[in-house]
Amino acid sequence: MLIEVLVALSLLGIIIPSITSVVITSLSNAQKSNNQNLATKYAQEGVEVVRQIRNNNYTAFQQLSDGVYCLGKGKTSFDPLSGCANTPNLDGFIRTVTIQQTPGCDTNVTFAAVTVSWTDAKCSGGSYCHSSKLVSCFARVNPIIGFFTPLPTNTQPPTIAPTPSSTTLSNLSVFDTANASSWSLQSNLQITPPTQQYGDRSFTFTNLPSQLVGASWIRTANDSKSYTGNPTVTFTINRNARVYVGIDQRISPPKPDWLSSEGWTNSGMTFKTSEPQTFSLYYKDFNAGSVSIQALNTTQDMYTAIVP
Repeated sequence: MLIEVLVALSLLGIIIPSITSVVITSLSNAQKSNNQNLATKYAQEGVEVVRQIRNNNYTAFQQLSDGVYCLGKGKTSFDPLSGCANTPNLDGFIRTVTIQQTPGCDTNVTFAAVTVSWTDAKCSGGSYCHSSKLVSCFARVNPIIGFFTPLPTNTQPPTIAPTPSSTTLSNLSVFDTANASSWSLQSNLQITPPTQQYGDRSFTFTNLPSQLVGASWIRTANDSKSYTGNPTVTFTINRNARVYVGIDQRISPPKPDWLSSEGWTNSGMTFKTSEPQTFSLYYKDFNAGSVSIQALNTTQDMYTAIVP
């Protein structure tokens, strides 16, 4: 009888920790999903606030200096970045707005990126390693009389860029936490003006297939090339779409195993950069929802993801 009791207690000692681990993991995943949804909502709200700031005083908006600003809860104007550096300003989240007037998205069009970041147990050193970012382009337009108002130093006529992709990217999660801050969601991929390929390198795109001009895309960190965890990144697409990854042609065959095992197809297309390097484009079709891309684990250049 004593032996049976000891055996039963031993089994409980194995089963209970296993159940506890499963429960903790499930709760953690549920919390992360909830945080992603909230961050996307707050980012969307931030885009609308930026739009309203522009509409209320387009001259002042046009004269905003390039840089990163805080946009806290209930705010209708920007605050200095020092007010929210690693300090929550929106129900436990940090919301910032990056403004870029020159080169912006195009002539007379301001680039604005709203980023909402949060932290959890997976973030090292209390960093805010998770984020959702929405990028928008705002014409510097007088909403009353409806004409372009150029910057004082810019006398060039507006240029017509290809229509941006209607695929929206959101819920960016980068698991390479050491380089996550250099990743970002982007829209309207162009080669003119020069567009920086990586968040931690100055290389720019010099040649793109015409069907990818204007696409949504992910600016990755080149230092993530040696990351080995899987997945490396996840993000959300708002509709069924074809996702491309550009793989450095210097990576000797076989290419990363996941290209074939997960059903990616060589498109036969390439793009080139100022490094200079050439990248082969592989594609896979995804339904609307979450997309994950695995680790590259190479000494060559990191991939770039493009979604037209």
